[in-house]
Amino acid sequence: MVAEQQRRTFLAGVSTVAGLGLAGCSDLVGEDENNNNVNLTTLTIDSDGTQAYLITGVEGVRSELDVVPDGLNENNPELSLIEEDRYRFEADDNTLEDHPMKFNDEDGDALLNQEGAGTFEDDDDINWIDDGDAVEFTLTESLQERLVAYQCDIHSGMEGTIIEGADDDSNGGGGGIY
Repeated sequence: MVAEQQRRTFLAGVSTVAGLGLAGCSDLVGEDENNNNVNLTTLTIDSDGTQAYLITGVEGVRSELDVVPDGLNENNPELSLIEEDRYRFEADDNTLEDHPMKFNDEDGDALLNQEGAGTFEDDDDINWIDDGDAVEFTLTESLQERLVAYQCDIHSGMEGTIIEGADDDSNGGGGGIY
């Protein structure tokens, strides 16, 4: 009887730990326009006056160094974004109000834009969302083929490059111990 009670206590503990571990995963997956699950990475942004954007935090399925190879708190860092992932840029303060973001092609034309019309804003697969405090989109193949930079729509010096990231999920999972 004691062994059975210990087994039940152990199993209850395992299920609680597993439940707690999975509860934190809901922030890692977003939904596209068709309610399909997509990898979600949230970048917290700030500004260095009118000189630069700063990425101060990264949360989600991609690690900080995967998305911001040069590290956090650098002026206008290069971003490494992966096709079919969803990205959310949010600020804790009024950064996006004072420095509205746009995402440009190599000619400087806006593909996505807080202050005006971007070429891809009506694409259902991209599902562009601008709620004032954050912008969010899914990086489709067609967007990725043209996207090369992010920039402040008011201060042109606040600009960083965007490169195609490598999806390292080919190893079978999240880098844990196997």
